[in-house]
Amino acid sequence: MRCSSVCKGRFRLFRRLTLGFAVMAMASGVTIASDSKNALNDPKMQQAIALFRSIKWQDGPGTGQLGTIAEIKIPEDYRFTGQDGAKKWSELNQNIPTNAEMGVLMPIDKSGWYIVFTYHDSGHVADDEKGSLDAAAIFESLRQGNDAANQERRQRGWAPLDLVGWQVPPAYDEATHNLVWALRVRGEGEEAINYNTKILGRTGVMSANLVVSPEKFEGAIAPGKRLLAGYQFTAGSRYAEWKPGEKIAEYGLTGLITGGLVVAAAKSGLLAKLGILIAKFAKVIIIGVLALGAGIAKFFRSIFGGGRARSRL
Repeated sequence: MRCSSVCKGRFRLFRRLTLGFAVMAMASGVTIASDSKNALNDPKMQQAIALFRSIKWQDGPGTGQLGTIAEIKIPEDYRFTGQDGAKKWSELNQNIPTNAEMGVLMPIDKSGWYIVFTYHDSGHVADDEKGSLDAAAIFESLRQGNDAANQERRQRGWAPLDLVGWQVPPAYDEATHNLVWALRVRGEGEEAINYNTKILGRTGVMSANLVVSPEKFEGAIAPGKRLLAGYQFTAGSRYAEWKPGEKIAEYGLTGLITGGLVVAAAKSGLLAKLGILIAKFAKVIIIGVLALGAGIAKFFRSIFGGGRARSRL
């Protein structure tokens, strides 16, 4: 049977996104719309499915190890993969894997959201700005960086992305040392929300990034917060255990939001030498991650035809 124009459109969308949830659905034997089954025969799809199946998942209840730096409780009905699996999940979602990936945690029922953990040994981040975070000024800085990133995206033939505004303005919890914010992003007629939690440690920062589509945001935020309540740094890595003379980050709380790499480069003089390219590069990565939530929702709305998915897992 020839693939209809609708099917071709769906398949083009899939090939552009190659998102982990879509691969998970097909690899797990989920019933999909009949005119989309041709996608299974594509070599790139087969490679993606093989990559997904190579990920080792740990089902809860239990404890997931985020490298040697921290751990997270895995409740019943959730699953977790550690550093190796997180790198593969990143690749499935068209992000370049790095050594920063620590783990991925998600509901077993494939609710359409997940939390990815990454750790950066950036140094101890001082929380001096805890009472003076300027949401308007921070957003303007992000917007300017995004304008530069869109120029780069157009040169690469990628669609531009727009920052819509704060879903949750930046806020710092002094008790947990968590910095939280959420941005709404729009691209190709779709919106996404990226809910960010930066957990400050002794000599670095753990990022817990909740990726979710806008329509699923309200349903994901409460369980996401409950999951992070089960997070803890290992002994010796906690924020309060920092000692004078140990490594200090070149930026503070605002820098964590606007891009610590760029802030540090500017302070060191490296940014002046490299020009705007480093800023473009950093923002392209940041905004690329922000775009994932919209892609997940868009793909599932098209490929499953609105019906209830049946999994044979």
